[in-house]
Amino acid sequence: MEEDLQLNDLQKEISALKAENSRLAGENSELQATAETYLKIFNEHPIPMAVTRMIDGVFLKINDAWTEVLGYTTEEMLGKTVLELNLWKDYGEREVLVNNISINGYIKYFPCSFVKKSGDICHFLLTVKIIYFNNTKSLLSSAIVVNSSE
Repeated sequence: MEEDLQLNDLQKEISALKAENSRLAGENSELQATAETYLKIFNEHPIPMAVTRMIDGVFLKINDAWTEVLGYTTEEMLGKTVLELNLWKDYGEREVLVNNISINGYIKYFPCSFVKKSGDICHFLLTVKIIYFNNTKSLLSSAIVVNSSE
């Protein structure tokens, strides 16, 4: 009799675990779909957007608009620092930007100039916010192109 009760309890526990597993699988599918949607929005957004590591400016993620404006391919930019790519016309501007962001957590419409792959100068208004990307303190940047010499 006691064995029957234990077996019955185990069967109930197994059923409960299966139901929980099924629920979690559904939530996981929803989270995956949401992540894919946000990634698509980021990649296809017409405004240049990038995620860089805050401490050293390494590009972690960029969208197509960013590569179109600057003339680099994604492969040429990812994993490289803004210094390696010599993007900032005046690197001191980045230091001012990062200092302001460190104090306020974000900055809106920060005027700056980048050097494109071609060597031409592109003037931006950057809006930047601190985020955590893959557990790394990073900067999410969007850039309004003010003037771009071709």
